[in-house]
Amino acid sequence: MAVPTAITDLSATAASNSPAGSDAVFTDLDNFLRAIQAFIRQGDTRAANVASASTADLGAAVGRIVNITGTTTITSFGAGTAGELRTVRFTGILTLTHNGTSLILPKAANIVTAVGDAGTFRSLGGSNWVCENFEFAVASPIEAEVAGSRGGKDALGADALAGLAIREEVDDMIITDGEAVDQSFLGNEPIVEAPPMPEEKAVEKTDE
Repeated sequence: MAVPTAITDLSATAASNSPAGSDAVFTDLDNFLRAIQAFIRQGDTRAANVASASTADLGAAVGRIVNITGTTTITSFGAGTAGELRTVRFTGILTLTHNGTSLILPKAANIVTAVGDAGTFRSLGGSNWVCENFEFAVASPIEAEVAGSRGGKDALGADALAGLAIREEVDDMIITDGEAVDQSFLGNEPIVEAPPMPEEKAVEKTDE
């Protein structure tokens, strides 16, 4: 009967956890209680920063909220227990490399991060992770301008520029009567639809 030291030592099945009813726990009762309290608190705790590397070990982070520092390309988040969740904020520009098994990213495409980008990643067990959500720190209307300030194509890479192009294409479309209409030629002027003309009522003539 060992006192758990990490939340991954626990089981989702109550009967599989310690102590059992037959265990003598008096001398370790305080340690069991403090361990449970620590695991609860870790759900809202920022873990120590994780340096970017080919394998940035999210599974070893003690706490769900993690900053990843540096600019090294990441191809793996290391070993984790299935179901573990990490909320990650990136403090530098780096590439997350999509892999259909070990690092599943949205739209099956690499992501080039910017400072302040954030994502949620869940372990699928082993060294396999999936990105469940990714938020860009820069709003789409100014992303093209910001791309230049980040160093253009050489700094962002083809994947980021492709993402910008897609968002710009979407920004140039409006929906009217259920159909997409290209408004890129209008610049920044919004389209204002004229109100419908009132129907003329027929006037019957009477003989005087």
